[in-house]
Amino acid sequence: MQTQKNEEPWDFPASTPTRPDWHTARFVKQGIRMQSIHGTGYAANFLRNRRVDIDVALRVLLQPARRRNYDQQ
Repeated sequence: MQTQKNEEPWDFPASTPTRPDWHTARFVKQGIRMQSIHGTGYAANFLRNRRVDIDVALRVLLQPARRRNYDQQ
């Protein structure tokens, strides 16, 4: 006799974006705004000083099409 695996109530679909750290998310959003006003170098320095992971900083500053949808709002 096989039992069906029930999904746990906290399972989310793969397409649901996650943010483990809302402080970092806020810094990223500020960095994106700063980039449009002061330039990429200034924004990169801002994100580095806030210890935003380099991979994240590069993605959001250099590849806008790869930003999360709610970061572009």
